[in-house]
Amino acid sequence: MDMGHFAERISAIGTSTPDPEPPAGIALDAVWRVPVGVINIVSQAEIEVARSVNEVHADSPGLLGLDDYRPEPAGEPLTCPACKNAAELNLQGRWGDPATILCQCGHAWPLAPSDESGSAAALKRAICRSVEEHGMPPAPPA
Repeated sequence: MDMGHFAERISAIGTSTPDPEPPAGIALDAVWRVPVGVINIVSQAEIEVARSVNEVHADSPGLLGLDDYRPEPAGEPLTCPACKNAAELNLQGRWGDPATILCQCGHAWPLAPSDESGSAAALKRAICRSVEEHGMPPAPPA
């Protein structure tokens, strides 16, 4: 059984566009398990409002005061439906597939069943971030 790649824990995933390209040398059919810790869920609409206000502020610094600057929302921690754990979560899946969340208790569930492309992008960013921060994981045993 191919155990796939177990990556090192990453510091954050973030939301960025466009989707990242696969790092050189990764097997696109490998199953990755990336420890991500806490996953904060933020509404894309909230992020867009904050970015819009900040862009107006940057384009017209005299128009808005410093109090009008909006940090991007931090979001709410995602918790395991089975045990309510919010820490030490893992993302798992193949490059380009929607991510599955794995909890330390063994429960697994889809990251964003209503947004498969966003879920797949989050997994891609997690894989890229792990490779960026820790290099390629060792090949799984044969």
